[in-house]
Amino acid sequence: MSATWYDVLGVEETATTEQIRTAWRESIADLDPGDRRFRLYNEAAEVLLDDERRTAYDAELAAAGVSGDDEARTEAAATSPSAADAAATGQADDCGDEPADDAATEPARVPATAGAGRTLPWVPGWLLAGLAVMVLLVTLTAAYLQVTGSDAVAADDAADEATAAARTSVPLVFTYDYRYPDRDKDRALRVLTGDLKAQYDELWSKAIGPNLEKSKGYAKTTSSTAGVACVSDDGQRVGVLVVLDSEAGNVKQTQKLTLSFTATMVQREGDWLIEKIDGWDPREISAAADGQTPSGDTSTAAPEDGSDASGASDCAAD
Repeated sequence: MSATWYDVLGVEETATTEQIRTAWRESIADLDPGDRRFRLYNEAAEVLLDDERRTAYDAELAAAGVSGDDEARTEAAATSPSAADAAATGQADDCGDEPADDAATEPARVPATAGAGRTLPWVPGWLLAGLAVMVLLVTLTAAYLQVTGSDAVAADDAADEATAAARTSVPLVFTYDYRYPDRDKDRALRVLTGDLKAQYDELWSKAIGPNLEKSKGYAKTTSSTAGVACVSDDGQRVGVLVVLDSEAGNVKQTQKLTLSFTATMVQREGDWLIEKIDGWDPREISAAADGQTPSGDTSTAAPEDGSDASGASDCAAD
């Protein structure tokens, strides 16, 4: 029996997006990113948390007659895109280039005799030309499948690299200590790029920096888990869902926070940097700071405990 993506995450086909996201997080919570099950759960989430891909996938299941029984699931597996790709690759391998040699060397007429002096049938030139074209198409198809396979491997490598970078860099954006403000600001700016970098710099100048010394504030943030949300076609942009554990405090209080963000990672000169953090807008916090933010407030860099800012990341290439 071949399981569907719904079976992988242990949810019904009628499950809501939130139910699927919850099942996915629970599935990867105790897994190391290098575990093969971690990638399997992420692949299931990539399809089922994307409305368009889920709709297309449900249509494939319906077309294959998948309704929960073993025979239907086996048939769905046999007609899935992956199985079709494998079959196409197998056909390309079987054909090879030998027919091209035969077509190029075999004459249009073969006056040889067989048995009692019978002449072999005449082969029309147009038929040989047609066979040559077919061989060429098969060769091109095989080459395309090989390139496509290489692209898929490159995309997987990019996703792994971006995920590892996100687990290290995203916590730096939400880590600061009043004793080392310059160090913490510099560390955060090094992992940001584009508009987000300029916005964070402004946020620090208007809100984080001035409040740290006054309140003796600090925030220590680490990543508990991360998973791929999407990958652009060119492999240069990856959306990574990151779950953070943070301890923030000041002279008056200390609190522990659990946060989740979807960070858009982009490759810049060999490094994976944060271009966007969905659900977190430094401009809003900076604007609030202009409106008399209390000096004792140290929650200027993150939403409230338990907040889910893991929206759909934009992985479309520039």
